[in-house]
Formats: sequence, structure tokens, C-alpha cells
Amino acid sequence: VVKRKNKLKLNAKINELNDILRDKCNIYGFNFVDNANIGRDHICSDNLHLNHYGLCRLANNFIGMLNYLGNN
Repeated sequence: VVKRKNKLKLNAKINELNDILRDKCNIYGFNFVDNANIGRDHICSDNLHLNHYGLCRLANNFIGMLNYLGNN
């Protein structure tokens, strides 16, 4: 889950959720796409949607996972 720009207190909960999701993925044999490289500067002025740079990072995260899966 990508952190929010305008909800800094919520970001701690998002970190907890991502940790839980990562652990569950490991337990059940799923791959986890880590989007921690998407920060506040990748969010539009509406504080919710990804801007162009955020969308590029998200796409690259998925492409990276697909490449990883294709090589294993």
C-alpha cells in the first residue's frame, strides 16, 4: 500500500499493513511487490493519486517483479 501525502499519521499504519502483507505473502508463497520507493513527491496535489513519476515507479515495480518471476 502506497503512503499518503496528507495523512502522515496514517503512514505508520500503512507501514504496519505492508509488513503484515509481506509476512502473509511469505507464508502462503506469494510474491510481494514493494512500493516503498514511492514517496510523497510522487503524489498529485489531490494528495491521493500518483503523479507521472509515481506511476512510472509503480510500473517499474511491477515490471521488476515480472522480470524476477520470469527468471525463476
